[in-house]
Amino acid sequence: SGLSETKNPKKNQSKLISFVIKFALFITLPIIALLLVFSREIILFFSQPQYLPAAGLLPIVAVAALFLGIGQILVSNIFAIGRPKATRNITIAVTLLFLLTSIPATYMFSTFGMAYSYLISMIVLVLASYFYLRKAIDLRLNWAAIGKIFAATLVFAAFTFPINMVVGSVGLKVATIL
Repeated sequence: SGLSETKNPKKNQSKLISFVIKFALFITLPIIALLLVFSREIILFFSQPQYLPAAGLLPIVAVAALFLGIGQILVSNIFAIGRPKATRNITIAVTLLFLLTSIPATYMFSTFGMAYSYLISMIVLVLASYFYLRKAIDLRLNWAAIGKIFAATLVFAAFTFPINMVVGSVGLKVATIL
């Protein structure tokens, strides 16, 4: 890539990863906020009222999908810096963690156990990849910008939640009648 031809490819790669993660959060966090607030309505829109119990799973899986996306960005960069064994080891460790936690969690908590096991595995993927890249290329994320994105998303969710309480209850009643 063009990064290998620059004077300081590690610094440029670190900046690029930080930018991509900020952009990914900027796009996906508001979508996840909508999924958290309107999960029941989304399920009713795409399916039928008998699937409403899955509304509790949607926010968990949405957050896990965010962590999967960020984790894949990080793991791909570990591979890109020429460390395929580290990529393999992180991937195998996260997969084993998921398998070892999902079986008992699913047995004890059913679908929620599986969802939480997936979420935990994806968080571990992000953390392991982040700390590896922090050591390998001195990855530094702009935590202030990420904090602003989280704060803006919380404000957005705070405004949409009361709207959902009013409009959503009427919409659910109409949908269950139809």
